[in-house]
Formats: sequence, C-alpha cells, structure tokens
Amino acid sequence: MLLLIMKTSDGGKNWSTLLNVCDSNAFGLFLNKMDFVNSNIGFTAYADTLYRTQDGGNSWDKIVVPLTHFGIQDFDFISTDTGHVTDGVDIFITVDGGQNWTLEYSTG
Repeated sequence: MLLLIMKTSDGGKNWSTLLNVCDSNAFGLFLNKMDFVNSNIGFTAYADTLYRTQDGGNSWDKIVVPLTHFGIQDFDFISTDTGHVTDGVDIFITVDGGQNWTLEYSTG
C-alpha cells in the first residue's frame, strides 16, 4: 500500500513529492482524506498513522494514535489542537494537536 502526497505550483505542469510512504504490511481499506484547519496546518492518514503538516504541506510529521482495533477509518480536526480519530470501534480525542489522546467513546 502507498500514500503519496504531491504538490504543484504551476498548474500541474510539474510536480514534487512531499510525502511517500510505502508499507507492505498494511492491509484493508484506507482513508483518502486531507483536512486543513488553516493554510498551514493540515492532517492526513494512512493505515494506523496520522500525519500533520505545519507548513502548508511541505513537510509531514507522524502522529501516534493509540488505536486498539483497526487502522484509521476517519478523522476530523476542528482546530489546530482539537481533533477526533476513529478506528471504527473506538473514538479518540486530542486537545493538544495530537501529542496526547484520550479514549472518548467505544462501541466494543
């Protein structure tokens, strides 16, 4: 499985790779979503890893989410600090930009 984020600044004539993650151990359905809360800070997910950019997508950092069941099924950030992630069974919340996560709800 592959996560590839690319950027163009000339209307699509040229592209540069910003994030390229290949994981042969990844399996299942993966989320195709990118969520920016402002022009600099955004999030995307691949398998069980959340990624954050703080510079408009030029670089990406891994954020560890304590998932207990599956990979990330959905996520939503309402601000640079507050966001939710679900693995389809549990819902986790962060109020510090992903540094710490708390189990907010579980269906399991």
